Order: sequence, then C-alpha cells, then structure tokens
Amino acid sequence: MTNCYMSFTYPWLLLLLIPAFALALIPYFRLSKRYRRNRNRITSIVLYCTIMTLAITLLAGLTFRYQVPNSENEIILLVDYSETEEQSADNRDDFVGTVLDYCRNNNFRVGIVTFGLDQKYVAPFNDDVDEVYDQYLSAEAPDVSATDIASALEYAKDLFTYRETSKIVLVTDGKETDRRATDVVRAIEAQGTRVDVALIPSEYDNDDVQILDVTLPDYHVSLNEQFNIEVTVYSNSQYDNTTIQLFDNDVLVQSATLDGQVIVPGEQQFTMTHSFATGDLHSLKVVVDPNRSDLLDVNNEYVTHYNMEIFNKLLILESTGGQSQPLSDLINNENEYEITVLDVYNDTLPATVNELREYDQIILNNISNADLTDLSENPNLPKEERNGVEVSVMVENLNEYVEDHGGALFTVGGSNTDGTAHAYNVADMQGTLYQQMLPVLATNYVPPIGLMVIIDRSGSMGGEKLEAARTGAASCLDALAELGDEHYFGLMTLDSGGAEAVVLDPTPVTRKEQIQDAISSIDTTGGGTVFPGAIRRAAQTLSLLESVDKRHIIVVTDGQVSDDQVPVICDMVSGYHESINLTISIVAITVGSSGNTSAMANMQAVVDAGKNEDGTGGGELHVITDLKDFVREMREDIDSGHIIEVNQKPFTPTIKNLMSPIFIGIERGEGSANTHMTVEVGGFYGTKRRADAELLLAGEYDVPLYAQWEYGYGKVGSFMCDLQNSDWSSQFMADANGRRLIKNIINNLMPVENIKSTLLDMRLREDNITNSLTVTADLQQGQRVTGEIVNVETQQSVSLNSLSGSPADSDVYIMTALNADNNYTRCYFGVKTPGVYAITARIVDENGNVVENSEKTIYKSFAYSQEYNLEQDTQEEIAANMQNVAQYGGGSFIEDLNDPYEVIENFKIVFDREFDPKYLFLILIIVLFLLEIAVRKFKFKWPHELIREYREKKNNKQ
Repeated sequence: MTNCYMSFTYPWLLLLLIPAFALALIPYFRLSKRYRRNRNRITSIVLYCTIMTLAITLLAGLTFRYQVPNSENEIILLVDYSETEEQSADNRDDFVGTVLDYCRNNNFRVGIVTFGLDQKYVAPFNDDVDEVYDQYLSAEAPDVSATDIASALEYAKDLFTYRETSKIVLVTDGKETDRRATDVVRAIEAQGTRVDVALIPSEYDNDDVQILDVTLPDYHVSLNEQFNIEVTVYSNSQYDNTTIQLFDNDVLVQSATLDGQVIVPGEQQFTMTHSFATGDLHSLKVVVDPNRSDLLDVNNEYVTHYNMEIFNKLLILESTGGQSQPLSDLINNENEYEITVLDVYNDTLPATVNELREYDQIILNNISNADLTDLSENPNLPKEERNGVEVSVMVENLNEYVEDHGGALFTVGGSNTDGTAHAYNVADMQGTLYQQMLPVLATNYVPPIGLMVIIDRSGSMGGEKLEAARTGAASCLDALAELGDEHYFGLMTLDSGGAEAVVLDPTPVTRKEQIQDAISSIDTTGGGTVFPGAIRRAAQTLSLLESVDKRHIIVVTDGQVSDDQVPVICDMVSGYHESINLTISIVAITVGSSGNTSAMANMQAVVDAGKNEDGTGGGELHVITDLKDFVREMREDIDSGHIIEVNQKPFTPTIKNLMSPIFIGIERGEGSANTHMTVEVGGFYGTKRRADAELLLAGEYDVPLYAQWEYGYGKVGSFMCDLQNSDWSSQFMADANGRRLIKNIINNLMPVENIKSTLLDMRLREDNITNSLTVTADLQQGQRVTGEIVNVETQQSVSLNSLSGSPADSDVYIMTALNADNNYTRCYFGVKTPGVYAITARIVDENGNVVENSEKTIYKSFAYSQEYNLEQDTQEEIAANMQNVAQYGGGSFIEDLNDPYEVIENFKIVFDREFDPKYLFLILIIVLFLLEIAVRKFKFKWPHELIREYREKKNNKQ
C-alpha cells in the first residue's frame, strides 16, 4: 500500500470539533484536581472526545484513499532470432535490455519468447528483470532458417494469465518468410492483448549471388521439344566469371551450361535451352558457381520440377455433322491424339463436368452460344430443372471444366450458310458466360485511333472552303467520339512559307468542347501551300501516342502537291507507315477549278505511300467538287476503320510474340515481313482482344487472329478464322506452317497436370517452408484418407496422418495431421530440405483396401528458405507492414529504440483504492457510547490492577 491519505466531502464540518471539544474540556478543567483526576472521569472524557471525533469526521464525509501495486501487468518480449535478424543481434539485445529496465520496480511480470521458424519460451514470467535477461542470453536458440511472425504471435498470446492487462512487444527486422502477421494480429487484439512493434533493421553486408527463380514453361511440353528455362539471378555485387549449370534428375545437362557469365548488381535473367527425352517426373536443379568468395552457399542452388505426362485426348464439338473432318485430319495426321468428334445436335454429349474431365482439351469448332444454351433449338443438350424450368448446363460445365479443374478450351470460328458469323456472332455472344470465358470479345470494334487533321489556311482557302473544312473537322471529331472514348484528335494548320502550327496536340475525344474551340479558332493568313514540314510535324506528334493502334493524318487543302515535293513526302510517309503504322488521307477541294490531273496523281502517290506493299491498309484521296459532299467524305474516312463481324479480306498474319512456343518451327517472311507468317488467311471474324489476354497472331491494326489467356486453373484460346478447309482456310490448312501452327496451339493449351476426375482431390498452398494441404473427398461409411509425403530422391516417407518431427530436427514435419479430427480435410506440414517431393493421398475402406479411382499424387519442390533471399521487400515496405501490425494490434510502432517508453506508457502501474469508514465508525460510536455510560455508572479497575490484587491475595494466603 502506498500514497495513503484521507479526504473529506465536507471538510468545513471539521470545525465542529472545536465546540465539541470545548463543551467537554472546559467543564472538565474547571473541576478541582481532586475530582478530575478520577480514573472514571478521565476515561469518560477520553471516550467522549473519541466519539465526537468519529461522529464529526463521519459527518464531514471521511474517505481513506490509497494505492496498491498492479501485479497483473504482463509483457511478453517476442524476439526475432532468425538468420537475418542475427545480423543486428547487438542492437536487438540492447533494445531488450532497455525495455526490461523500464519494467524494473514497476511490478511487471515479464517473459521472453524467441522465434524463427519455431518458438522457444526462454524466460517464463518473472518480476525479476535481471533474472529474465540472464535466462534470455543463455537460452538455446530456435530454428533460425525462417521467420514465422504469425505463428510466434499465436504462440505468445496463449501464455498470458491476465489478457486484459497484457502486451506483446514484437522485436523483429520485419522480414517474414512464412505466413503473414497481419492475418492474425487482429484476433490477438480482440482478446485484449495489445501488440507493440520494434523494428530492428538488418541486412547481409558481404557479397552474395543467388538464384532467385527458375521459370519453366507454363504450357504442356512434348517429348524432345526444345523449350527455354528462364533463370533469374540476383546479386549485391559484380561477379565476372560465373558458371550456371542445369541438372536433370541429377545428370548434368552439358548443352545448357552457361560459362563465363558476368553478373552485375541487381536482378538479371539468363536463358537455358533444354528438352526432355523421357517422360514422367523430372527433378531440375540449377546451380550458379560464382568462382569467388560468396556469403551464402544455400541460395546458389535452385530445385524445381516438371512432370512429363501424356495429354492426347481431344473432344471436338461441331454444330454440323462432318464439318470437323478437315480439322481432325489436320490434327491427327501422325496418330498422336485420341480424338472424339460429337455433333452437339445429334450425338450424346458429356452430361457432367466429370465426364468432360475425361478429355484433356475440348475444341469448339464453329460453335455458337445458342448451340450450347438454346434448348428449344437443341434439346440434345445436358440439362437440369431450376424453378420448374429446364435449362442447359453445357456452358456452365465447360466453364467449371476450365476454371476450376484446369481443362483446356480451343474455340474456332465459322459462318452460317448465309455467310454471317456463327461462332463469333456479336448478338449471340453479348453478355453470356461463354463470352466471359474467351480471350476476345465479339464486337464491332474500331482500334484506338490517333487522328491529326491538317487544315490549309492559305489565302485561297477563305470563305466557304474554310468553313467547310472546319465543319468537316468537327464531323471527324463526332465520328471518333461515337466510336469510343479511347481515340485522340489533334489539329494543325499550314500556310504559305510551309509554316506549320500545332493548334491542338492529340487530345482525348472526351474533351470535346476544348477540341471544338480549337477548330473554331482557325482562320486564313494568305499566301500559298507547302506540305512536307506539316506532314512531318504531324507524324512526329502522333508517334508520341503509345495507346493507339492506328495513326492517321487527314490533310484538307485546295492546293496542289508540286512535282518536286512528291518524292520527299512519299519517302517520309512510307517510313512513318513502316515504323508507327501511319496512314494519310487527302481531302482535295477542286470547287471552281478544273481539277489538274497531274496534281491529283501527285496527291494519290502521297496517299499510296501510307499503304501496305499490297496496296491495302491506307487512307484515301477524297476529291471534293461540291462542298455539299465535304462533311460526308471526311466522316467516311473515319468510319472506314471499323473491324466488322465478318472480314473477307486475305492477309498474312502478323506474329506478335516471336518467343511464344506456338511459333516453334514456323517459317517467317524475310526483311520487313520477318514478323509475318508466309501463308495467307482468306478472312477473319472481327473481335477485340481482352485486356488480360495474350495476342499472338494478328491482322491489320492488331485485330486478333489468335489470342489466348489463363482462365482460372486452365487456358482458353480463340482462333478467329474457320478451320473447315473453306475459301478462307484452305490455303492455310494446306500449308505446312499453317498445320504446324494449329498443332502447336493445341499442344500449348494442354493442361500441365492430370485433370481427370478422381474421388479425391488435393490443393496445395505453399508458403516457403510451411505448406497447407486441402483434401476433398466424399467419404462413405467406414472410409478414411491415408497419405504420405515422399522425398523423390531419398525415398524417405513421412505419413500425413499423424503428428511427427519438429522444425529443429526433421527434414519434413507434420504440424496438423490428416485425421478424423478434421474429417480428413487438411494437413499442415513443413519441408526444410531442398528437393522434389511427391504427396500422395487415397481413400481406403475399413479393411485398409484402396478404393478404386481414389488415389492422387501431386508434386512440390523446395529450393531454399526465403530467409536466405537477399532481394526481399525494401525497408520502406517492411516498415509500412510492421506499422500495420502495430495498428491492427492496438499497440504502438516504436520509433525511438533508445527510449521505448510507450511499451509501459498505457499500463496501469498501480490501482487506486478507497475505503469509506461509515459503518465502522457508526459501530465504534455506539460501542464507545455504551462504554462511556458504563464508566460513569460503575467503578472499574484496570487489568494491571486486577492482576496486582490477584498476586497480593495469593501471597497473603501463603
């Protein structure tokens, strides 16, 4: 008890003590000494004064106030002992000592937990901070190969006795390798425990090079097919003579070795070429030899894997019987595939997702959305009843097949008998689940245009001509705005000396009012007309636009291109057409003139210079003989850019990604045609590439011919031409390059793991060393799930069905077993040793027999702990994350590590107590009052007198 004192509610009533004592003492002292020295009178006056004192203090509202120490304050110092934090061990330990000093003599119970991958309770709760610190310094370290702050927080929160007066002080460098602290800290704060964070930055100082990542193909690789392995290396110093090697199933791949490589500070990529000569599982290890001193060896090797499975079961769905025969013959000319062709209107279709999963890839050959959803036209579709109405589930099944199970879908175009689009029909596809799956949108689409209108303002362009030019420019603006918000409009003028002026830089058509004001501001200046400078300036301005597919110039003039200007302008336009896809149109006003034939030829030559070699893809020469036609001609120049639903125009497809595996073995053109195939396609169905899709083959203005994307766990590819050996596709399908491309596309879309349905399914979530396995199985009576994880190289097996091992002494350890307690649905385990691991689970009956079609194996690889990854988050990102931990934990982010007073600032060190003596004093007053009466009425002796008399009587008897 400390700081004890009395307080009074009405302290002025204490003045009553004066008259109270006066009334008693004055009469008493007026008595002669003979009478007032009587023991009865003295005792009576003392009792009276005591009674009056108690009564008056009671009336004054006496309260006793005092403080008692709070023995319930508890602090856990949660100290990061991981490998990275050891680089700042001195700073960390100094901070721990400082916090303990603050807790000294303040009645705190302090404990310390150290952690890395696991946790050690090194100093149990104690109010002797010196003993706590000694235990901390002498304790055994936890596993330092990783940093799991989340698990450490969950461990520490259960150590408290008094949660409402508890706090965790997290001392760490903030580099998390397993799980995330922000995922658990809110729950800790909700139980009443606050979390402070002290960030002790750390980093490796010495030179080190590491393999950061090894990227394998994300597509199906065939036997003996060459592919690239991308190796990402990170270094904090320069290494001049490194060697990078590849081992396939522990065998050095000499052909992939990279000798004498220079590694510079930062992140760097190297490409290795490899092929698989055999199927099954391939354990791949990439090793970098720095050929000089290196801080860490553990991160110089990177282990990964690729499982070579055979995927060759194809299902082709067609809308008309027999139309898939040319495609089937093309694909299977070497009997590589098992192909099933079904007419969606007449053949029995797979009714469930699991039936679809028997196929590795599904090809929709000229299949519309209506073919798969309209039961009135196609009652053959799989269906189910919903709210009393039968609905087709075919598209839903296809969607689940791809998105949830990793199946492959390839859609191919085709036409109706009247020549309109069937598979990519805009009205049919709009807003459907089928459309949602595809990497392209069936739509009437105009590629983003950057338009620059150049208006001649020479003297001859005055009056009606200039007014018509302004009106025509405004009509172009309206046309662009109607096509969409992604287009740009710019405005220039030219006059006599060739002086050109940019009235308005290319501006989004959404800023329509600003553009219209610029158009209205144009006026004549007088003089003649010179073109080259204006066209060059317009082209240079448009070249700065990166978000457009088409750059177009419209020159409005009543002048003429002189013979000496034609070669200059043509060379310039041709160069810009090749480099930035520039096209040019000229609106020649010949009203009131004879229309010089030579001048028109010169203008046509300029326009043609902006076209492809085959004369396609450019602008037009518009000869205006009547100003009434002016606006219509200029607007038509813009409208001609539509990518319509059916485009019957032959072209050689443009290859958009030369590194894509679908172009392996595909011949390309020479010179400027190096990015084009050598075979023509007779036409295409107009679509728009979706934002996240990869455009691999394109037509003019990058209109998709083939695009693909990852959709959930699977892939979807769409080919915007038919493959029915029609006028469009016959040349393409007859050409070796066309046939190879289609087979490459099909192979590239194949899944990378088996998608066939089993009674048991597994999903693995990897988080550095720790892993979470989710098992889905429909167990019957008496059935259970058994499983194990096996190191592929050593064949060491660990059961998933029981807890085993620990981070400190096991290569593989089980933290949450796959057992009846969780209905055989999850297992949480750790892998510490680099290598490839096979995880197998199956359903067994009560006799231990494996249930048919229930066993499944998945693979995982582990290279090294992220604890040894030098390229982690920046200090700013780490600090921001730790500030979030403190905020979510209801605590403080400790800014000053030398003065961390906020650790104890919000604790209640002592409890304020008070005692109201009202009832005690009332009892005492009554007792003393009765005693005072007795004293006055009766004679009494003091105890010592009674004892003395007793002894005297005893002596007299003797």
